[in-house]
Amino acid sequence: MTQVNRGKPILALVDLNHPDGASCLARAAAAESEEAELHLAFVLPYGPYGSYVGALISDETVDEIARRAHEGIEALADGLASKRAPSLHVLRGGVGEQALKLARQIDAGLIMLNARREGPEAHHLGPHAAQIMRYADCSVLVMRE
Repeated sequence: MTQVNRGKPILALVDLNHPDGASCLARAAAAESEEAELHLAFVLPYGPYGSYVGALISDETVDEIARRAHEGIEALADGLASKRAPSLHVLRGGVGEQALKLARQIDAGLIMLNARREGPEAHHLGPHAAQIMRYADCSVLVMRE
């Protein structure tokens, strides 16, 4: 697929809310990472109304959501045919900010993500993909579903 990572880690940002796209992206990232360390990450985003909604959600509910996210990303990784197991990350916060922070921490050579838009605005990237592409310190590969 690409030659840009040159053995540096690959970060694949999967969206567990879209299982088919997440699986397709994870398989493509595993194929790309034959010589590189693969990191699969899912970001539990902030709620649509900001942090004040957090006060209305119990700690048990937040923990349950995180547990399900861990199970989902583990199942995704188990389905990959790769030489070595990927590193798995479930992050919390702003999707773009958390993705860029992790990419810098692991010194990623490539970030892979899906862009999914339906309707007349399908030719535009969403805010998370656009932010990652704009501020990433490495190459970014956007796969259309």
